[in-house]
Amino acid sequence: MACITEQDYKIAERIEQEGKGCVIVVNKWDTIPNKNQQTATYYEQDVREKLRILDWAPIVYSTAIAGHSVDKIIDAASEVEKERSRRLGTSILNQVVLEAVAFKPPPRTRAGKRGRVYYCTQEMLDYK
Repeated sequence: MACITEQDYKIAERIEQEGKGCVIVVNKWDTIPNKNQQTATYYEQDVREKLRILDWAPIVYSTAIAGHSVDKIIDAASEVEKERSRRLGTSILNQVVLEAVAFKPPPRTRAGKRGRVYYCTQEMLDYK
């Protein structure tokens, strides 16, 4: 069973609140006896269950002492950075917002009128 601590939860919450990128690295993978594909699947389910807030983050299994999977960590971090810097066109964002508003309309004001969404655009963020 993955050992997720209270500190891990707090870090996960902060990552989510601040909109940061994240790669979950399961270290000391070499200490797990009799590993197979089901072992990795079990660990991933456990981590995903305990860190639900980071359900989008990739998980990489690693052995720091032997240096195994370091390249996979770098690859995963590169993918996360690529996704974080991806920009969506205004038309795509507007389509998503229109679908969301159709599904759940804005609340009514005291005067009985609903709020309106005219358009949506993506803010340029400084990730550094």
